[in-house]
Amino acid sequence: MRQMSPLATALGCAGWLVSGLAAAQPTGAPDLTPSADACVASFDSAQKLRSAAKLLDARRELRVCSRVECPRLVQPLCMGWLEQVEAAIPSIVITVKDEQGNDTTAAKVVLDGQLAAQRVGPSPLEVDPGEHVARFELGSASAKELRLVLVQGQKQRLVAVSFAPEPAAGATSQAGSGLLPLAYVGFVVGAAGLSLGAITGGLSLSKASTCRDVGCTTDEIDTGKSLAHASTAGFIIGGVGLVLGVVGLVVTEPAAAHAGDVSLAIGPGGFMLGGAF
Repeated sequence: MRQMSPLATALGCAGWLVSGLAAAQPTGAPDLTPSADACVASFDSAQKLRSAAKLLDARRELRVCSRVECPRLVQPLCMGWLEQVEAAIPSIVITVKDEQGNDTTAAKVVLDGQLAAQRVGPSPLEVDPGEHVARFELGSASAKELRLVLVQGQKQRLVAVSFAPEPAAGATSQAGSGLLPLAYVGFVVGAAGLSLGAITGGLSLSKASTCRDVGCTTDEIDTGKSLAHASTAGFIIGGVGLVLGVVGLVVTEPAAAHAGDVSLAIGPGGFMLGGAF
């Protein structure tokens, strides 16, 4: 003969007692008090649902078996579990911007293929823990989908959705990137020009000093003049190259403030470029 556990025996006796008391009550308005059998069924179902991480359904069952009308062997346990499940249920707060970038509450929320909210509201939306696919629909705009992974105890996680058109990909960066090679070329040309100017200028000054001391032939004088002209041209080319490099670099940078951080000094002996890049 099969023997019943002490807990099952006690619950059965409690059920018979509650059923007998309910039968003795006068008839009239419908009695919404859960029966002992319903309490025990919710007690058992809540444990299975909780183990499966279906916390919203588990809470519904625990609200039944935690009522004071349920047997005392069940009701205190359900009360304690109900508090734990309430604390573990994740929630999300949804904000939506329309096609003009303005806040709106008119978006519909579909969670895992089921309608979760007809409109976005200010209150958090409770969701079971785990992975979900959230779909947001707003008028005739293309629906937006997000994949969410929620953990137990995660409360009021912000989910921001925007239906505003995204800026053209790389529109701003392309404008700047087109000038970046200009900056490189400008600095290279500038450095080469200034170096040429400095070298030929030094040779020209040396030739002039020699001519003053010991005299020079016509050819040597012409050579000195040519070196001087080459030095001047080198400094001019170098200066223009550096200016182009600075302009390309400054325009490429998104922060216009960098333009005020750049300084350029050019002299017959070389050049100096300073600033924040």
